[in-house]
Amino acid sequence: MKKILSLFITTFAAVSLSAQASHTITASGVAYVPDTLTVNMGDTVKFDVSSMHPTTEVDLSTYLANGNTPLSGGFSFPTGQGFFVASTAGQMFYICDNHISQGMKGMVMVNPHVGISKVRNGEHTLYPNPVEDKLHINLSEPQNIFIYSLDGKIVEEFENAETTINVAHLNSGTYILVLGEGQNIERIRFIKK
Repeated sequence: MKKILSLFITTFAAVSLSAQASHTITASGVAYVPDTLTVNMGDTVKFDVSSMHPTTEVDLSTYLANGNTPLSGGFSFPTGQGFFVASTAGQMFYICDNHISQGMKGMVMVNPHVGISKVRNGEHTLYPNPVEDKLHINLSEPQNIFIYSLDGKIVEEFENAETTINVAHLNSGTYILVLGEGQNIERIRFIKK
């Protein structure tokens, strides 16, 4: 009995350490809530603020100067709605384009990834990765698949996808493939050549 209990606790701990979380940033007046957020690599950060608060990623010097120069390649949510997957450890800075003069800005601290990849219905794998044309996925049943750019924008959606999807038309770069819906989401990064 002790061995079974020990195995259960070890398995639960491993799955708990690997779970990817979702965090939401809202607004109250001219302040982000929270204005400083700590997440782990692989977590999703969602912005759910109104169109009165277009949100743009900036670099540290722009953030400190209360400026509004966008970070090249950074995220931008003109409607105040959007999300990104934290893919690089470090600090990310963002501002409200309309209210930076009133100090509306925030920061996301991304911790390095620890633990194992999240497992849902067995481990899904993609191949080849990097990919040129066709991406193969080991699915046990057809699923809806979404492909996001690193700035959190949907670039492709496949309904009831089987085991192969065509990604030939995507620009070169890194993308996040999302399987599942609601609480049962798995994210897998891939590179398009």
